[in-house]
Amino acid sequence: MFGVFFILLGQAHPDTGLWALLGVRLTSIPLGLFVAARTRTNLRLSRRTLLWAGFAGSLDLTANALFLLAAMEGHLGVVAVLASLYPTSTVLLALAVDKERVRAVQVAGLGLAATALALAAA
Repeated sequence: MFGVFFILLGQAHPDTGLWALLGVRLTSIPLGLFVAARTRTNLRLSRRTLLWAGFAGSLDLTANALFLLAAMEGHLGVVAVLASLYPTSTVLLALAVDKERVRAVQVAGLGLAATALALAAA
C-alpha cells in the first residue's frame, strides 16, 4: 500500500500544493479510528510511546511533503529510489530502539539496498 500511496500522491496536480496531504490525513485518521473501534483496539499509549509516535508522525508528514514537492518539481526518479529505502530505516530503528538482532540475510539486504542506491545515483 505504500507504493499505491506514493503513486496517488505523485498524481496530485501541482496547483494543489501541499493540500493533498491534508486530504490524506483527513482520510487516514478517521479510517484508522474506525478500524481500531471495529477491532476494539486500545489506543491508550504511555507517555514515552506517545512521544515516539509524535516524532514518527512528524517525520512521516515531513517525508510525504518532501516527496510531494519532488513529484511536483519532476525529480521523481531520484525520490523513488530514496523512498525504496524505507525498510532500511525500519530495520535501523529496530536495532537502535528495540535492540533487535539482525540476521545475516538482513545485513545482506541492507548492503544490496545501499549498492542499488549507489548504482541508481550514478
